[in-house]
Order: sequence, then structure tokens, then C-alpha cells
Amino acid sequence: MNFRIFLIFIFSCYADIAVSKSPFIILENLYKSVDEHFPLIIRAINDVQEKQALELEREGFQDSKIKGKYNSRGDGFYTGDYLDVSVERNLGFLNSKIYGGWRQSRGSFPEYEGKMETLGQGESNIGFSFSLLKNSFIDKNRALLQKAKNNVDLSQNELEQLRFSIRREAEIQFWNLYYSREILIVTETMLKLAEDRISGIKRRIKNGDLAKLSLIESQKIILNRKSDLLATRQNFINAALDFSLFYRDSKGLPLILKRSELESEELKVTNLQYSVLDKALSSLENNLILRKLDIKKKNSQIDLRIGKNSLRPTLDVSFEQSKDQGSGSETLRGDENRVLLNLEIPIERMTGKGQVSAAKNKIRKIELERDFKKLQIRNKIINSFNTANNLKNVLKNLGQAVDFTEQLEKAERRRFKTGASNIFILNLREQDTANAKIKYFGTKLKHKIMLAKFSELSQLEETPR
Repeated sequence: MNFRIFLIFIFSCYADIAVSKSPFIILENLYKSVDEHFPLIIRAINDVQEKQALELEREGFQDSKIKGKYNSRGDGFYTGDYLDVSVERNLGFLNSKIYGGWRQSRGSFPEYEGKMETLGQGESNIGFSFSLLKNSFIDKNRALLQKAKNNVDLSQNELEQLRFSIRREAEIQFWNLYYSREILIVTETMLKLAEDRISGIKRRIKNGDLAKLSLIESQKIILNRKSDLLATRQNFINAALDFSLFYRDSKGLPLILKRSELESEELKVTNLQYSVLDKALSSLENNLILRKLDIKKKNSQIDLRIGKNSLRPTLDVSFEQSKDQGSGSETLRGDENRVLLNLEIPIERMTGKGQVSAAKNKIRKIELERDFKKLQIRNKIINSFNTANNLKNVLKNLGQAVDFTEQLEKAERRRFKTGASNIFILNLREQDTANAKIKYFGTKLKHKIMLAKFSELSQLEETPR
């Protein structure tokens, strides 16, 4: 039942009565609709939020931690119990970490567990560690965090790029709908001319002014024009459906734009100025497609740093201070200061060499792709600019051709009324006028499409009008 209602609504979209709107008012509403409700843009926004959540997750390696350890002996010769509580915080810079805590023991311990022993009130301690060579300026955790930040930038870049692309596609679908309506009007006018002429032809045949063949020819013309009307009507309905994917109501539901909502007006044919082209070419370095490759290059540069980091020896330094309080062994009294060094030297270093080589090759591939993309985008911008302006000149010629065909058609109609012409020639004149108008509107659509492509490639906020 719902499907039937939907079909009825679709087929009535070209005839419903509604308040007409200027094309540019519809376009303003269209931009808002696309930004707020288009599913692919909403999905891209969710992707940005997901990447931001992953960035927050990667920051977790710096979270402060509370640690606790308890050791209790159930039986045996030694009776020692041991409690150790500490807090630590990773600072990031130089892979540094600060930590402190308190521990306490009671009972006896074997000699090999002597470090567990404390005085009666326990031992307080504090420490600081950092890396001097490997992991000093980058390590796995900081690399993952920086990549997560870059991936947020990448997803925001892709969102912006998608927004440009969807806006321009929505514009194209709107102009396709608009000019489908104009062509529909042409075919309707053609059919009405043929139908209105039938009564006059019958009268003239009755009076002996025309041969009966003229009536048969006129009926054939009507059938052909009815077929043309059915085709253009279907094209308009299809265009309205395509446009509804982008044009939505406040709840995000697709709107079928009715024919009566489209206001006919003489639209100015835009001529792109060379200053617009210069601006587009000068801002090419900020193009979102190139920016995407720049971000990918940053991630590969992080991989390169990780590879170089793997080639370096490990030299970690820790400073610790502790103090026991309470009763107990004299050997445990007083402050204790310690310096700890951890040294590790890789020999073959194959892991690091492999990482460095892979990262360098990836960076080179991205640079080559960027150079090609930049040249490709530049050429496409120039091509779309030249094509749009060339189509403007074509439209000027086609507009004059429409004027001439209309003049010839009117003259032929006058000759037909006086009997100096026949239905065959008049039909040809009318068909020439219709074809000239359809070609004119089709070229206007191509011009709008080319303006939209120029705008998308140049990443202008609005398509030149």
C-alpha cells in the first residue's frame, strides 16, 4: 500500500501545485540539506569522531597508575609478609617516567629476598627514569599517538573533500532536474501545437483547401510527439528522484521536488574570469587531495623515525631515593640514593634497517604520486575553465539559432494558414525549433556541470554563478 502511494506521488510530482522558488534559493537550501543530512557526510563525521576517540585511547599510555603488590607466606621456616604500593606517571619526553611509593615488611625473609625487608614503619621511595639514546625522542607509544593525531587530520580532510564533492554532485543533479523541466515544457508545447491544429485541418479538408493526407500526417505527428512527451516526462521524474537523494527535509527524509516548485527564469551564463583561474592555481598547494598525501607522508616519516630509533643502542638511566623509618636493623637506616643504568646494543640491526628501507621507499612513492596528482589537478582545472568558457560561446550561438528557428517557424505557420505551405514543411520547422531549444538547454546543463567541476577541483566554497 505504501509503495503504491509512493508511486502515485512520484508520477504527480511534475503537476502538483506549489509555491515556486528561485533556483538559487533551492541551492541555498540544498547546501544546508547536504551538510546536515546526507548519509555519506554523516558517516564521515562519525569517522572523524571515531579517529578522535582512538587518539584519546593512544594518549592512555601517559595515564597515571596506582600499583599494588602483596606477598604472604602461608607456612614454612620464614614468616615474612610484604606490601608494596606505588604511583607512576609516564611524562613522554625522553621516554621519562616519575614514580614513588611506600612499602613495608614484617617477619623474617631468606637472604636472597633481603631487599624486601624494611624498618617497622616501612620505606618511602621516589624515582625518575629516562632514555638517552633509543626511545629518547620517539618510541612505539609516542609514534602511535602521533599517527592517531595525523589520522584525525586525515579524516577531517576526507570529510571536507567529501563535502565539496557531494555539494557539487548535488548541484549537478539540481540543474539536471531544472533543465529536464525546461525540455519537458518544450515537448508539451510541441504536442499542444499539433493537437490545437487538428480542428483547423479538418475544417480546411471539409472546405476542400487541404488533402486528406494532411490529417493522417497530423495524427502521426501527434503520436510521435506524445511519445517524445512520455520520454521527457520520465526523464523529469527520474531526475526528481535522483535529486531527492540530496534534497531532504528537517528530519533528513528525501524530498521529491515538484515541477511547480521550480521557477523558470532567464539564468545568466557565467563567464569565468582569469583572476578566478589564477586564484585556483595559486592555492593548489592547499588542495585537499594533495593535503591527504601530505598527511600520509607524515605517517611514513614517523615509520622512518621508528626504524632509525631501532638502530640505536638502549641507554636508560634511573635515579631513585628511598628512606626507611621505624625500628629494625641498623643496616636499613638512613637515606639510600641509587643510579641505575641499562645498556643494550643491537648487533645485526636487521629490524631497524628493514624499517628504514621500507619507510624511505613509501615516502618516495607518496612524493611521486603527489607530483603527478598536482600536475593532473592543475590540468583538470585549466581544462574545466576553458571548457566552461567555450560552452558559454557555444550557448551564444545556440541562443541565436533558437531565435532564427522560431522566426522561420512563425513565418512557415503564416504560410500554412494562407495555403502557401503544407503540414510536412511546418512539422519540420516546428521540429527544428524544438531540437534547437533542447540542444540549447542540454548545453546549458553541460555548462553548469563544467562550472561545478571547476568549483570542485578548485575547492571553491560556492560554484561561480
